[in-house]
Amino acid sequence: MAEAEELIGKRPLVVVTGGESAAVRTLLKSPAAGVPDLILKGLAVLAQQPPRPRARRR
Repeated sequence: MAEAEELIGKRPLVVVTGGESAAVRTLLKSPAAGVPDLILKGLAVLAQQPPRPRARRR
């Protein structure tokens, strides 16, 4: 975290996700945002996007 803070000039936002994110969050020394279903939210966003054309194989 100290290295990241030095590189970007401010404390980075830490996001923990997944089923055990609440348990992991209690172990962190830095403040962290917990989003237990971030992956599912991302998949929902992708599912709403129009399909992209596939690249042709040679």
